[in-house]
Amino acid sequence: MEDNSELNIELDLSDKFLDLTTDNIDIAIRVGEVPDSDDIIAKYLASYEFVACASPKYLKEFGTPSTPYDLFNHQCISFNKNILIQWQGNDFVNKMNRSRMVSFSIDAIRMNALSGMGVIIHSKIFVDDDIKKGTLLTILKDYPLPKRKVSAIYHKSKRNDDKIKNLLNFIQGKISKTLPL
Repeated sequence: MEDNSELNIELDLSDKFLDLTTDNIDIAIRVGEVPDSDDIIAKYLASYEFVACASPKYLKEFGTPSTPYDLFNHQCISFNKNILIQWQGNDFVNKMNRSRMVSFSIDAIRMNALSGMGVIIHSKIFVDDDIKKGTLLTILKDYPLPKRKVSAIYHKSKRNDDKIKNLLNFIQGKISKTLPL
């Protein structure tokens, strides 16, 4: 907005699917798979990594899981079923105990893990500082979690719009400094 005084932003940080045309959205940032549509253009921006971790306090009290199946005997906080399915498959998800705490707030999930409430599978970018400080410890390193795509999506009718092109280039530049391509 500092670079373009005519730019107005309405920010919706929800996980719901929005209709770009009906909801009058120029660009949406989508984490994960992009809806299949002949009317939508998706521009890949970066990859989004996940990590399994818990606090030293939790691991001292309950032990450190050495395989994903060890999680069946641990307190888990707000596991995303789609990530679990990609990681270990449907059978794993069906056997998984219900998460001890479920939230759509990344901060609430992180804070519960920091306080020793259980294991989280979380976006690496949001817990990286905690891992560097040692307040969260990475677990299950031999079982890498899937990465998810981050894409900008926009309606095909706007592909020649200079405002859209400029904003996409700006977003690409900013995200490439934060997330790996």
